[in-house]
Amino acid sequence: MENLSAAEKILFGIALVIFVASIFNRDLFRFMFLAFALAFVYRVIRPKEGEKRGWNLLIVALLLMGFLLANPW
Repeated sequence: MENLSAAEKILFGIALVIFVASIFNRDLFRFMFLAFALAFVYRVIRPKEGEKRGWNLLIVALLLMGFLLANPW
């Protein structure tokens, strides 16, 4: 957590809040994937020094696929 920026900490916090809320309201579950994807989009736009964008793009793609395919049950 030390190497995360303030914006990333906020986005991950929002995703965790949505995760906890999805326990009570299943319709929110898919939005957790969207919030995590936004956190990694930030990393794609502003990568850390020595970090490759390819891995972050792959993670964003997987999380967006999870958002599209996750059905509230």
